[in-house]
Amino acid sequence: MSTNNVVDERIAKFKNKGKDLAKLREKRISECVQLRKAQKNESFLKRRNITLSSLPDEEALSPENDTVSFRIEDIIKNVNSNDREAQTRGSQAARWVNRVAIHQLNTNSDH
Repeated sequence: MSTNNVVDERIAKFKNKGKDLAKLREKRISECVQLRKAQKNESFLKRRNITLSSLPDEEALSPENDTVSFRIEDIIKNVNSNDREAQTRGSQAARWVNRVAIHQLNTNSDH
């Protein structure tokens, strides 16, 4: 019996030997999904010419977050401002608010 345990331990030290194939496959699939989502998000930002540093609060604007930490009045004020940079920030924040709202609608309609 101890010989079998030693052999099993030795096999388990190799890359994928002795591991559950279903779990490995599930892990690969979830990692691929995460990579695709990140790539999609990145291409979305590139298409819209949005840099992450120009966003008001990246964490507050993420679609996974349920709350938005800035006011609509501030966005409107920035969009109507004479300052070009403030206009850009306001319009980008408005796009993100729209995206978050659409994401919330989609997740609510799935249930």
